Amino acid sequence: MCPTSPDHPAATTYIDYRPSRCRCGAIVQPHDVVCARCNRKQNLLFSDLDRLYEKDLDRLFEYHRREVDANPNDHLRLYNLAGVYLLRGQYEAAANLYQRVTEMQPAFPEAHLNLGGVLAFLGDNEGAVREFKEFVRLDVHSPKVERAIRAICSIKNIPYEDAVREAGVKDIVPRPPSGITPPPPPRPGTMYYPPPPSRRIPRRSWGVIDIFLLFIILAAVAAWFIFPAQSRSVLYAAAGVLESRYKFIITNEKPQESADAGNSADQAGQTSTADQEDQTANRQPEVLNANPLTESYFPAAVGNRWMFLTYDTRDPSGGGSRIRQSTTEILVKRLADAQRGIWEVETGGDTVYFLEKSTGLYSVNSLSKVWSTAVLQIPYPPTVGRSATDSGQTVTVEAVEIVTVPAGSFECVKLHYTLEEPGMEWFTWYGRDVGPVKYMSIDRDGTYEIRELTSYELN
Repeated sequence: MCPTSPDHPAATTYIDYRPSRCRCGAIVQPHDVVCARCNRKQNLLFSDLDRLYEKDLDRLFEYHRREVDANPNDHLRLYNLAGVYLLRGQYEAAANLYQRVTEMQPAFPEAHLNLGGVLAFLGDNEGAVREFKEFVRLDVHSPKVERAIRAICSIKNIPYEDAVREAGVKDIVPRPPSGITPPPPPRPGTMYYPPPPSRRIPRRSWGVIDIFLLFIILAAVAAWFIFPAQSRSVLYAAAGVLESRYKFIITNEKPQESADAGNSADQAGQTSTADQEDQTANRQPEVLNANPLTESYFPAAVGNRWMFLTYDTRDPSGGGSRIRQSTTEILVKRLADAQRGIWEVETGGDTVYFLEKSTGLYSVNSLSKVWSTAVLQIPYPPTVGRSATDSGQTVTVEAVEIVTVPAGSFECVKLHYTLEEPGMEWFTWYGRDVGPVKYMSIDRDGTYEIRELTSYELN
């Protein structure tokens, strides 16, 4: 039976008498040393046994034995070794070690508690009661005080109240449920009043401004889904206005020495600028892959890397205002299947696989179904006008042209991809001995997503 609470609230210790369940399914009380059904040692009464590893006791025993041999005067290592002896069923060896620990450190309450449990199991009732009382005296606020007191009740067969008085504990009440804090003890000679109920702050009611803002948000969301093209047009127009409004032009002007010198400098500057513009217009861009070493349009080697600048615009040439700029990386990770020549490539956080054969360059979505999921990306040889359809995707070689991107100028084949679903099409430019150079897709609302090569590393 659980003890009743005293009339006065001046309690110093809270007990915990919740039972537990053994591995065999039997209910075990906190003060029981072993299970009554399976005779298994319990960790409810003993301290620090739950942190010991029980599955490989031999390895654990050897480890703590070496620790004790290296430090024979360390009471903590002796305490751990005694716990291993207890788990292995060597109670006399455990009792001897716990006795040594209590002699080395008399104020070690956990050692007294475990020694009392071992002595109770060995039949030394007087020694067990003595050690339980010493544990209660050293650590009266421990949650295992009530377990030690109930163990004294079981050993001496006395009522719980007598065991409490024999242990020297005056004020002890059941532990309150978790989350509940007991009231503080009142001062002598004063009346105890319970705390006032907590006052809840009333929630602010909806106002006219809140309802108006909610209506605007809902209307904007509805307009975005009902009229997507017009909504994006408004968004692009607003982005262009903000870009032109907050664009700063920094100039570096030098003071003029004299009017004549300034006029001469201006004329010379105008002449030189005009000459430079004529030379720039007549100069042909340097094609970086003019003399390719291989016939591959996707050179695959571990560590090959292509960096791209990705942005959205309404100008297919890329000269208009840009929004949502980001960087995209394509990296060759490893040779996933050496027998078939399949390479694992990471592109923008996704993992894809590429296979290059004599008939063309293929993309593979999965290694488990490589032949059923291979989709043609570039037909070989990529002659202008050649077209092929594979897995619902049609690829057409439209032209061979010089493409200028931030990484330089390259001679590329322009490929046009379309799907069976209308409105899905995109273009890709591949350079021989370089790889992907440019990408452009057309959205249904007339916007373009462009990806341009900024740098690359080929091994």
